Amino acid sequence: MWDGSPTHRAKAVLEFLDKNKGRITAFRLPPYCPKFNPVEFLWAHLKWSKMKGFCPKELGELRKKLNYNVRSLRRRPDIVRSYFRASELPIGEGARQKLLKYCEPEEITKLCIYQ
Repeated sequence: MWDGSPTHRAKAVLEFLDKNKGRITAFRLPPYCPKFNPVEFLWAHLKWSKMKGFCPKELGELRKKLNYNVRSLRRRPDIVRSYFRASELPIGEGARQKLLKYCEPEEITKLCIYQ
């Protein structure tokens, strides 16, 4: 997924996508669309579950706790998969139907940047 953010339009990103277009399908998404973005579910989980009530005195404390919690998700692929299932990202079974909620059938192929 590709939301068109300036960092995602950097020359290095475009070159990477071009070099790997046989392996990667990139879909252009709106600049801010949390419904499509599984990482938004990660941030919500960390904010409201793992770090709720945490009030660090220094930035280093925040970094340490955040890194610990993100790394701990490596042992929980079930939780990471749930972020993708919860999103409306048009992937997997039923992808076309999910995408049809947001665009006309003829627009679907336009959204696919690299196939």
